[in-house]
Amino acid sequence: MRRPGFSLMEMLVVLAIIGMSAAIVAPRGAVMLDRITLHAVFFDFQRQMSDLRRQAYRREQAIMPVAPAASDTRIVTATSGRPDGEGEVETVPLEVKDGFTLVFDRPLVIASTGVCPEARVEVMRGDQRVMRLQSVDDACRFERLD
Repeated sequence: MRRPGFSLMEMLVVLAIIGMSAAIVAPRGAVMLDRITLHAVFFDFQRQMSDLRRQAYRREQAIMPVAPAASDTRIVTATSGRPDGEGEVETVPLEVKDGFTLVFDRPLVIASTGVCPEARVEVMRGDQRVMRLQSVDDACRFERLD
């Protein structure tokens, strides 16, 4: 009389099929996770630039994001004040995902009217550039170049 259940051979075959499927899918999953992380960094940067633009317009003060401090690679500071250098200066940190830094090609000053000049930004992971961004218009919107 045969007992109900699976034999050892049937279980080994199923485990082998699952293992081969995982070996095929895992590398693609890592690439997709990396792409999702890059998209999150990009969209978070876009959101923060939009927030700074609204803040400059609301407060009637210019805002200037600057390169991150070497001691903390997660923070990119933005200084707000009038373009002529008078008035109170406020530091506004931009949050950047761990391991990433932003490098501006030149100082980006968001005018009190909310207008931005043309700018390029490189997104770095460690020492490697993973994305280049360029402003599309004077509304501080950026697009990916690569």
